[in-house]
Amino acid sequence: RDSAQVVVGDLNIPENLVPNVIGMGAKDALYVLESRGMHVTLEGVGVVVGQSVPSGTTLQRGQHITLRLRR
Repeated sequence: RDSAQVVVGDLNIPENLVPNVIGMGAKDALYVLESRGMHVTLEGVGVVVGQSVPSGTTLQRGQHITLRLRR
């Protein structure tokens, strides 16, 4: 809300759907996806600008997802 303040809240992402990780840093996106049983490949560095499996798709444990990152 304020440039000098950080607000932290729950993401509240349904466990059975692929979350939208666009805009997240690589570490956060990796944690969110791997904790749901997905296999993640990273391309580039920086923040996530694209994901190979669209958010809202039914999640399947062991499913592979590629994240494109850019500074």
